[in-house]
Amino acid sequence: MNIAKLLKIILIALILNTSVEAQTTQYKDKYFANQVDCPGKRFKKVQSKDNNAIENTKIYCISNDKLVFESFHEYGKPIGTWKTIKTDGTILRKYDFDSLVYLDSAEKNPFIKDTTYFKAAIYPDGGLDGFFQEIVMKTRYPSEARDAGISGTIYIRAIVNETGKFTPHSIIRGANIYLDAEAWRVFSNVSDWEPATYEGKPTWTYVTMPLKFNLR
Repeated sequence: MNIAKLLKIILIALILNTSVEAQTTQYKDKYFANQVDCPGKRFKKVQSKDNNAIENTKIYCISNDKLVFESFHEYGKPIGTWKTIKTDGTILRKYDFDSLVYLDSAEKNPFIKDTTYFKAAIYPDGGLDGFFQEIVMKTRYPSEARDAGISGTIYIRAIVNETGKFTPHSIIRGANIYLDAEAWRVFSNVSDWEPATYEGKPTWTYVTMPLKFNLR
């Protein structure tokens, strides 16, 4: 067998090894069409699976062939970055499942030994009531959980740093991976707090907050 023929066989083998199984379906969804501004309200779903068991789903608005949703699964578990996109390119929702961090219990701020001179961080616009009003305004019930009839409460520990920036640190108690991801997304996009102080100086601290999802 000459070298050219051998290289051709190797190339064909590589192509077959990286090939994917693809399935395309079309459907109509008025609710989703209103979310992503899809004229005609008809969608094309393309589902593919590679040899590494990674499943990829892409949804296109048929009237303008714009990508409006993309997701990934590995052995049935959501992975990677999921996006819901309006037809003008605006990202409506973005879930980064690989960024979720789960811990069994919360710990106190390890640098604060004496709470006598410690003043807790506070949300500046109405305290906790104002904070939860902002959370409610920004939360969207994930369709994957809603359609499956799943509800629950997620407890997230966050860090409020010395400048008041609020950043999720870990999930203390989750409810469902889709609800957990939405809670993480929401808590990643809240307004700054007034930082905690220790002996009169700003300091970082932990706060633990719940987010409850109820089906109605």
